[in-house]
Amino acid sequence: MGVDLAIHSHLVLNLRRAVEGSIASKGNKESLKKEIAEARAARDRLAPLEREVLRLIASILSGGGKSPHKLIHDLRNVLNEVGLLKVITDRSY
Repeated sequence: MGVDLAIHSHLVLNLRRAVEGSIASKGNKESLKKEIAEARAARDRLAPLEREVLRLIASILSGGGKSPHKLIHDLRNVLNEVGLLKVITDRSY
């Protein structure tokens, strides 16, 4: 399953900016280290959630609950909503 696409895109964008900034300015090494540490921390925070979601999916499918297609549809809806909330909360007003 991996990390949510919106979060992954956000992390990749931040790392790309950090790398580009590092190339432009060699003094940016600490900033790059900070971005990498933040990306690793986000990954570590999301790993238990990912395991729990996979466990729940497996239990639903093995119990004869929702069809796999309906489950995937519902999961995509939730992930889209989480991504939208992240974008809204990240904006500076």
